[in-house]
Amino acid sequence: MDEVIKSKVLITGGSGLLALNWAITSRQKFDILLCLHKRKVNIKSTKTVHIDLNTREEITKVLSIEKPKAVIHTVAITSIEECEKNPIQAHHVNVTLTENIAQVCAKLNIKFVYISTDHLFNGESSFSNESSLAKPLNVYAKTKYDAENVLTKICPSALIIRTNFYCWGPSYRLSFSDFIIKNLKSNNKIKLFKDVFYTPTLAETVIKAVEELIHNDHSGVFNIASSERISKYDFGLKIANIFDLNSSLIIKSSLVEQKNLIKRPLDMSLSNKKILEVLSFKISDIDNQINKLKEQKLSGVFNELELI
Repeated sequence: MDEVIKSKVLITGGSGLLALNWAITSRQKFDILLCLHKRKVNIKSTKTVHIDLNTREEITKVLSIEKPKAVIHTVAITSIEECEKNPIQAHHVNVTLTENIAQVCAKLNIKFVYISTDHLFNGESSFSNESSLAKPLNVYAKTKYDAENVLTKICPSALIIRTNFYCWGPSYRLSFSDFIIKNLKSNNKIKLFKDVFYTPTLAETVIKAVEELIHNDHSGVFNIASSERISKYDFGLKIANIFDLNSSLIIKSSLVEQKNLIKRPLDMSLSNKKILEVLSFKISDIDNQINKLKEQKLSGVFNELELI
């Protein structure tokens, strides 16, 4: 029997949460190529490549050889505090490197997918949609929005994905759900904000939605989010309940009372109306997605992340 040739997908930030989950989730459907910088990773049935995203010449060379169907760009400095301390570095990583690889993708006619954020707004309204006016409150949000604006000019066929995902991660990079589960299993008390709201989405759902958008050659901005707006505190309670952990260890906290934190939005919830109009599947409610997270662990599919 002839071997089926799979389309190739290159993912930058290959050692990060989303890239690793993408590799494990989609390696049977696609030829996954993880682009690495310093950290080495080894995910079965995937390949790795090192690219210096500072030089368009090197990016061009690698993409011309590999010829991926799509590039998923996940590289970013996501720490709000780090971005605030080093705004020049934040701009370089979050904007300049994005522009570099997008320019090459535009030239080589490769689909470019940019993973943006739900932090773009001032948090004064709920369920922001793709045309809502962005009002960044901090350096991180501003650099992500600046990158979006650059993309619309140089690579109009690009997909810009606004989302807030959770998933299983390696020991060196815990997701928000990892943080909750790990601490509750260790009987550690944790404080979660009761006044910060968002629309958390399982990484597998984000991946499935993006792949369908690529397949149908969509472009522009899409929110990939759950239909439910929930506080960080209540999300933690759902995690505890579904994973049979001690919810009394979760302490209510308030962002507005934290005077030492960089300013950030109280409401990051995104409307998913646009994405639901084009997807062939419905995005499950938060309970079902957390149950899926539990099933992933029980099935052992993501256990190899612990070995990285």
